[in-house]
Amino acid sequence: LDIRRQLAKTNPADHQPHVAQTLNNLATLYGETQRIKEAKAAYQEALDIRRQLAKTNPAAYQPDVATTLNSRAIFDITTDNFSQATKDVEEALSINRERWKTNPTVAADDLARSLLIDVLVKQDLTAKCQLVKEAASIAHDPQIIATAQKQMAACTSP
Repeated sequence: LDIRRQLAKTNPADHQPHVAQTLNNLATLYGETQRIKEAKAAYQEALDIRRQLAKTNPAAYQPDVATTLNSRAIFDITTDNFSQATKDVEEALSINRERWKTNPTVAADDLARSLLIDVLVKQDLTAKCQLVKEAASIAHDPQIIATAQKQMAACTSP
């Protein structure tokens, strides 16, 4: 991270995306090691950088904004912060739905991931089942499809 921050000082356009990616990965590591405060700060900084990049080049950086929002939503679910998780996944869904409308092939798996994360924050079984079915119908990645199919079993069992 320090190396990437130094590189970003001399050439921000080339290196800020790498700083944000490193922060996102570091936040995930912090979350997995129960360093909650550090994880929150790293996710927020990654999100701030990615939002700024997306202002100048939305097509290139909106997917990264959605990725960080999804990552942070998962983190917030694990720390029982469902209100923040809901906000984050809803924003990620909005971004990915817009991307999917423009280019379904490119955005399908990203949208499916967001849908499956949204399942984790929803309380209503009918809503969960609709999200899972939508994810399964648009996904191309075999792992995403398999995850959706496993979750669909809860929709069909008595």
